[in-house]
Amino acid sequence: MTLRECLAELDIPDRRESAARALSELVHAFGKRLQCSKQDREDVVQMVLERLLDPARPVRDVQDAYVKRMLQNKLSSLFRERKRVATLEDPTQIADERAHLAVEHGTGGANELDAERTIAAAFDELLARAISLRDARYRVALEADARQLLELATRAVDIDELIARETEADEPKTRVRNRLLRRHTRVREALAEALELLESEHPERGQELDLMRGICRRLVRCQRSNSRPSGGSNV
Repeated sequence: MTLRECLAELDIPDRRESAARALSELVHAFGKRLQCSKQDREDVVQMVLERLLDPARPVRDVQDAYVKRMLQNKLSSLFRERKRVATLEDPTQIADERAHLAVEHGTGGANELDAERTIAAAFDELLARAISLRDARYRVALEADARQLLELATRAVDIDELIARETEADEPKTRVRNRLLRRHTRVREALAEALELLESEHPERGQELDLMRGICRRLVRCQRSNSRPSGGSNV
């Protein structure tokens, strides 16, 4: 069965069980391309299957590439969380990063932990508004790409690592970089559209809007710096 056939038959009661098994086989096959340990691969596959099998949030008419991206983004989130935990074990490092974020986004007068939470809340609100403006078919991909771009902006991951994760066999790295650039450009455009609406609807929220503008500017700078190939091979 193809991916679309599996997803479509999930809505047919007497075929749901067999469709779920076939879907599991497909997602496990896609997961074999992930560059990670066997245990991480299985964890990521299960997370994606839970999402695809959730009747409250059905995913239906999508391509194979959509599910492959879901797998990669779940793996990225897993790696990011591990890095965050490791960072929290170093009080000096986390304090320095909070201070940097506070200065970067104009919250220097606030407690550093509160500043970090404020920045995260501002990004989440902006992203939620951007997602609400998109067709349901594209919302999961938009959120995943937005958080991937944020990872780059906060240096939780570097562009070469992302390229390595997303490169298919024998695929030129320049093509992968350009694909990431297009996806991240769509993210920035969606966030900019959401910000414009929030500015028109809530002009009284000056400080919060300034924070969102600062986040958008940082994402722009991040994408510009990563749009140029690094010193390594680009083949």
